[in-house]
Amino acid sequence: MADRAVLEPCRQSEERDRHVRAGTAGVRGALRARPVGRHGTAAADQLRQSSAGSAGNLQAVLDGSLDLALTVGGRRPPDGIVLRPLVDEPLAFLCRADHPLAGRSLITLADLSGTPILRFPPGWGTRDTVDRVLGPVDSATEIAGYTLMVKLIRAGFGATLMPASAVAGAAGVCVIPLDAPELTWHLSAAVSTRRRPTAATEALLGALITAADDVTGPRNA
Repeated sequence: MADRAVLEPCRQSEERDRHVRAGTAGVRGALRARPVGRHGTAAADQLRQSSAGSAGNLQAVLDGSLDLALTVGGRRPPDGIVLRPLVDEPLAFLCRADHPLAGRSLITLADLSGTPILRFPPGWGTRDTVDRVLGPVDSATEIAGYTLMVKLIRAGFGATLMPASAVAGAAGVCVIPLDAPELTWHLSAAVSTRRRPTAATEALLGALITAADDVTGPRNA
C-alpha cells in the first residue's frame, strides 16, 4: 500500500468532467472489490492510500480535496461530515514467530501491558483506538503504512496491533486474536453534508456499502 496521498480521479464517467476523488488511510483490506458502473471498475481499486490518516482525510473531505474518504475510529465527526458505517473488525496482535507471545492462541490486555507496541502516527484511527485502550505514550515508533509495518515486524523490530484483514496472506508473521472487544476497528465512509455528491460519488459509496454488507451482512437486517 502506498504511504502518500494520491489525490486524483478514481473513476471517470462518460462525461470527462465528472469524477470522484476518494482516499483511504490504509483500510482497504476488509472490503472485497465490487464493480462500479458500466466500465466495471472495482470499488476497492478506486481508492488511493493516504498517509494523512483518518483525521487528515476528514479534513480533506471538509475542504473539498476529497469527495469521499474511508476513515477509522469511533469519534463524532466534525460538522459538515457524515459517516456511513461499513465494517467493524477486532484488531489482532501481529508479531514474528520468535516473539515471546507468538505461541499464544489468544492475547489479553494483561499480556499487552508489558509489551512494547509499534504504533501508527497520531491522527490514524487505529492509533486513536490503541491509545484510548492502552493509554497514550510520550515516545513511540510511528509507522505510516501497513505494508511497512509488516516488513518491520517480519524483520524483528517488535509487535503491533492492526486489523487482520490488512495482513491477510502475509508470510513470516504471526497474527493472533485479541481477547479485548475494546480494541475494535470501526471503518466508515465519510462524505460532506455541505456539497451535493456527484453521481460517481454516490455510485462508489453504494458499492462500498454493498461490499461491506457482503462481509458482515446488512446492518439494518
